[in-house]
Amino acid sequence: THIKFKPLALRAALLRLEPSDVLRPLKREFAREIRKGIKHDPFSPAAKRPPCSLTFFAARSTALAILHYPHCIFAPVYNTTKDNELKVKEAFMSSGQKLRTRLNAEGALAAPGVYDGLSLRLTDAAGFDAAFLSGAGLSMARFGRPDLGFVGLDELARTVSYMTETTSIPIIVDVDTGFGNALNVIRTVQTLERAGAAALQMEDQTSPKRCGHIKGKTIIDASEMAGKIRAACDARRDDDTIIIARTDALAVTDFDDAITRGEVYLEAGADALFIEAPRDIA
Repeated sequence: THIKFKPLALRAALLRLEPSDVLRPLKREFAREIRKGIKHDPFSPAAKRPPCSLTFFAARSTALAILHYPHCIFAPVYNTTKDNELKVKEAFMSSGQKLRTRLNAEGALAAPGVYDGLSLRLTDAAGFDAAFLSGAGLSMARFGRPDLGFVGLDELARTVSYMTETTSIPIIVDVDTGFGNALNVIRTVQTLERAGAAALQMEDQTSPKRCGHIKGKTIIDASEMAGKIRAACDARRDDDTIIIARTDALAVTDFDDAITRGEVYLEAGADALFIEAPRDIA
């Protein structure tokens, strides 16, 4: 058994740790070791002072430690398994880094659709490693309206912020058309990054947009969409935030146009493509 320490420029850290039947001895050991760790760190503003508080909770399968310091945090890693080591490392990652780490792991990454904090917590409890916030799901669940561009940026950002407070699994966020032109896209990306989005999916429809499976869609020029993708990539404050380019050309023009657009979007800097509404798998 060993304890590691890593300082964070945050007010609090929340880590999933190994479950244990002896919580009180662990709590005492954490407090003792944490104080030792602070004393040995000359760069800590809290050096030679005990932590403000140490809170230790037990759930059915997970123990949770919340450590609060006046200016910095030391997060303990207690008796970790290989799986928990990844979770502990992810505690110090941005949401984009978490998603990229999980995408680079072996196997497919399943991301169920979610629309609020409860559905996200259920997804996390079921063991999924990512989730997808659908524009259609949000519009229908929150407003009782079809996916026809009713949801605005502020409403989306507020929802993402509430959701990311409930669990740490990364969320892929549907941003429709980016809420305007390239200048609007800059604000969209930065606003949703602050809210905690790990990835942003933007489509090449005209505004107001329609659900990808509804007839009557229209799309903008590929060059205009490429400009919006470049703006999104440049606007990222975190290079690990994933930009997904979606094209609705398959239902508007044809398959060849959809593939051509995909190549243009990748060249503009998109990290991934979403070819919307294929009619078959041939």
